[in-house]
Amino acid sequence: MATAGPDGVARIYRDGVLVGSIRGHAAAIEHVAFVDNGKAVVTSDASGVTQITTLDSLAAKPVFGTDPAQSALRETLWEPYGKPVAASWLRMLRATGAVPPPITASLTAHATPILRGHSRGVTSALFSPGGQRIVTASEDNTARVWDAASGREIVVLHGIALAAFWRASFSPDGQRIVTASYDKTARLWDANSGREIMTLSGHESNVWSAAFSPDGKRIVTASEDKTARIWDATSGREVMVLRGHTNRVSSASFSPDGQHILTTSWDKTARVWDAESGRTTLTLRGHDDWIINGSFSPDGQRIVTAGDKTARIWDSKDGRVIKILRGHSNRVTSASFSPDGQRIVTSSEDMTAAIWNAADGREIKILRGHTSVVWSAAFSPDGQRVVTGSEDRTARIWDASTTR
Repeated sequence: MATAGPDGVARIYRDGVLVGSIRGHAAAIEHVAFVDNGKAVVTSDASGVTQITTLDSLAAKPVFGTDPAQSALRETLWEPYGKPVAASWLRMLRATGAVPPPITASLTAHATPILRGHSRGVTSALFSPGGQRIVTASEDNTARVWDAASGREIVVLHGIALAAFWRASFSPDGQRIVTASYDKTARLWDANSGREIMTLSGHESNVWSAAFSPDGKRIVTASEDKTARIWDATSGREVMVLRGHTNRVSSASFSPDGQHILTTSWDKTARVWDAESGRTTLTLRGHDDWIINGSFSPDGQRIVTAGDKTARIWDSKDGRVIKILRGHSNRVTSASFSPDGQRIVTSSEDMTAAIWNAADGREIKILRGHTSVVWSAAFSPDGQRVVTGSEDRTARIWDASTTR
């Protein structure tokens, strides 16, 4: 499927997944159509410029422009192989019904291919704060940084043998990455060079998650040793140990104001902690099975957790369940809010991710395409895209603004 709009960009989709974009128009694209048995796309904009783009390379070939000297060419469509069609391309395409009325819907998602390179499952995938990069973690003992526009691999972070990375995330300024590893450590890396900066040692078992505080000065980690720990992000010093869960702690993250920490656990509870005193201020109960993941809303007023076959939205002050998101057919592995707090994206062992309305709990869109468990799903900073990581060894970028 091809779409186009007033931003001068046409976008190509396959099975609902954005696979490429056609750029070069300076004015709104009014018409778009496939030609040459679907091997190319013809686009025409409001200024009269037309171009053909071959889909194998997404390389655009101008057909004619607005220069008066080219007026004779405006009645000729040149196909990719140079064969002229002796008729107005627009009249010809309209006559065959290939050209619909001008399309006015604006789609702002960027074209990004499937991210391939990991040799084992991709356990997490997150955008950088600016949205230009993506970091993935994998069971292949590496984390990788990718260009979010081109899908090009930028740098590889190499862990030690037999120590899978379960989580990787950027610092608030995008200059560092913290990884959680099965060697009982978390590690800090230079996000540009891939150089290891320091190792955070102290957990007694595998580390499942690691995340920076909003100011970048602290890190919180979660471990199979039933604890979460707070670290100084500059010195690597362990600041505090959060004890209270009775099974492995599967995730830990700061509230937007940095004053609280949310942990989730296989003991079927989530807890909110005071980040300064380490005191538990709230315990969330209701899931029927392990809670795998959780996060605060951007305003800190709500919490979303993923566990059993549901995601649940909670009031972060009193622990009241606001909504239960039902629809996945297998365990929900992650859940997080969009930057504006109006949507939630979930991932699941049912090989899909889903986008939900955070106010009424309605499922908006299902993201299908992965061929194994989807371990993580997260919005881009502008809320226009979602990145997912899967056991099928890939990460994928999806347009979050279109309908299912």
